[in-house]
Amino acid sequence: MKYAFTALLAALIALTTWLQAPAHSPAATIPLTIMSWNVESGGSDAVTIAGEIAAFEGVDLWGLSEVNGDDDALLYETGAEVGEGATFARITGTTGGADRLVALYDDDRFDLLGSSELDEINVGGNVRASLVVTLEESASGVQFLFMVNHLYRSNEAARHTQATLLNEWAAAQSLPVIATGDYNFDWDVSTEAHDLGYDLMTTDGVWEWLKPATLTTTQCSGWPCAFNSVLDFVFVAGSARDWQATSEIIVCQDDFPDDMTTSDHRPVRAVFDVPVRGQDISVSYIFVPLLVRQPELEATPEPTAMPTVEPTAQPTAVPTIVPTVPPSGPCPCNANTLNCSNFSTQSAAQACFDWCVSQGAGDIHRLDGNNDGVACESLPGGFRVVR
Repeated sequence: MKYAFTALLAALIALTTWLQAPAHSPAATIPLTIMSWNVESGGSDAVTIAGEIAAFEGVDLWGLSEVNGDDDALLYETGAEVGEGATFARITGTTGGADRLVALYDDDRFDLLGSSELDEINVGGNVRASLVVTLEESASGVQFLFMVNHLYRSNEAARHTQATLLNEWAAAQSLPVIATGDYNFDWDVSTEAHDLGYDLMTTDGVWEWLKPATLTTTQCSGWPCAFNSVLDFVFVAGSARDWQATSEIIVCQDDFPDDMTTSDHRPVRAVFDVPVRGQDISVSYIFVPLLVRQPELEATPEPTAMPTVEPTAQPTAVPTIVPTVPPSGPCPCNANTLNCSNFSTQSAAQACFDWCVSQGAGDIHRLDGNNDGVACESLPGGFRVVR
């Protein structure tokens, strides 16, 4: 009489086949459309720009540079809402004076997991720290980083330092990254000559430019335009480099030369097909297949003990199904274990605060003393997250 492992083995083989099947079928994808635009603070009218934003349809995220403060950012948020018929949220950077960075995202589609500014990118303290937003697509659970940059124009050495720092930062990230903005790399449309900063940022393939099929100048100074080059880019890093995507420089009739109501930059649109296979469930499983020996067992008329398997010289381990747990957030949210002194910057404290709120734990660490939605306001590098 053989020990009855046959049924168990058959069930495990069937489970293995079912779990592995998605790997042989086309991966599901979700569409993602982003826009990058320098709206020219001080040289345009915010109401006009908001109307132009509203004219676009199907945009999920906006990365805006040269925004003249949060009041203008609110107008642009409203424009995005009108254009999409959805609720948008904005995050406005704190650096750059009248040339702020702003991220707008569809609040009906994405959950905000955290946001921060990379103060080290603000070389010399006179320009702009990179704005980074961590988002999760609520339907699929896909998480990624959305970044807005505006690198130094007038200081070449500082711009090259910024590019190197962005390369180092991206190489250390575990989530896919999409970066928008005005990089001032002066990519010549005709010759493809360009600033060294481009090479420093893309060293070792860390960043990849989502290069439009047709290149045209993205900024026009004077008339005719003084330069014929691309200043505005969409870059991807991490696993976002493997996403199917296209981009284009948006050319509208009579956009150049601009006037005092319109921007002297053209927007850049990028469209992604984001793979979501295996990311729309909270726990996935990896089956470890093992061969199971079927040894002979001696039958007894009235067995008084459980049958046992005779040992082999090299016994195999018991087949297991090992859960893969999704990555955790920026801080634990199960108990009040932190305070403001545990964070070096306000943005880090804000990321923890936002994460715990999104997990249903609320302000468990008591980081928001006055209940205004801003954590640890006394720490350096803070900015207000406006919903």
